[in-house]
Amino acid sequence: MDVPMAGSAMRRLVCTAVLLGLAALTGCDGLQARKAVQEGNFEYKEGRFEEAKVLFEQALVLEPGLEIATHNLGLTCAKLIVVGEDTPENTAMADCATKNIQAYIDRHPKENKLRDKMTSIWLNNKQYDKALQYWLEQFKVVPQDEGAQAQKREISLRVGGIYNKDKKWREAIEWFNKAAELAQDGAGKVNSYQAIGNVAWATMRDRDKNYGAERIEAADLGISALEKAAVEDPKKPDIRALVAALYNFRALAQGSAWAASIERATAQDHDRRRRVLSEEAKKAQAIAPAATDAAPATSSGPAKSGG
Repeated sequence: MDVPMAGSAMRRLVCTAVLLGLAALTGCDGLQARKAVQEGNFEYKEGRFEEAKVLFEQALVLEPGLEIATHNLGLTCAKLIVVGEDTPENTAMADCATKNIQAYIDRHPKENKLRDKMTSIWLNNKQYDKALQYWLEQFKVVPQDEGAQAQKREISLRVGGIYNKDKKWREAIEWFNKAAELAQDGAGKVNSYQAIGNVAWATMRDRDKNYGAERIEAADLGISALEKAAVEDPKKPDIRALVAALYNFRALAQGSAWAASIERATAQDHDRRRRVLSEEAKKAQAIAPAATDAAPATSSGPAKSGG
């Protein structure tokens, strides 16, 4: 004969059964989510990205926040972007890709390759504001540790590059100057100053959009930066070549023939200096192998094969 349970014991048993049932349902959804991810991975490898996207989305419905589904959905949406097309569908795919990639990066902040991919998607789809918003925020939150200065410099270079892509040359120069200030060695400063020279050159090359004072302003900023680069590396021919190019462009902005002739003469002077530096570099390269060939043999005898 069955003995009836006391009321409190019965209630505990019912509650336990309900909890176990809920856990079972959750576990079932988790298994189904992972199965959808596996199927999505197969479709992705076969190049059927539309089908893969649907499966990864199903996985996230079954288990919101599932990291592998978030990661893979971002990459799948990126595959569905048609670079260069300005359509609502393309914008939607770009948003899907960057949203999910960023969600994954938020949990795995050292995923630098994914961060680069996300930035490339924004730039390829001319979503410069989104790229700038992200990287300007990253600049603010760099942890104050021994690597902070180098990290801030890398972000400054990236921000400058984004502004340059967006044809905002003054802002680009501002951030490349910031990168030069943050550089911890001469090579880093030269790299940043040359970036400013390249921005100025690209700006002045656009004859339809830059005239007169604006062209001269860009030239002056570029030449000033390149002269700083020359202080750090006085023997680099590329610096003089770029200075010469900027003076030639600057000549086009002058309103009088005599002023333009002065600019061209200055450009020729820098080009002569560039040729001298190039010849010196070639001679140095020719001497280096000869010195290596003439080096005396060591007294340790021939190397033994096989260790």
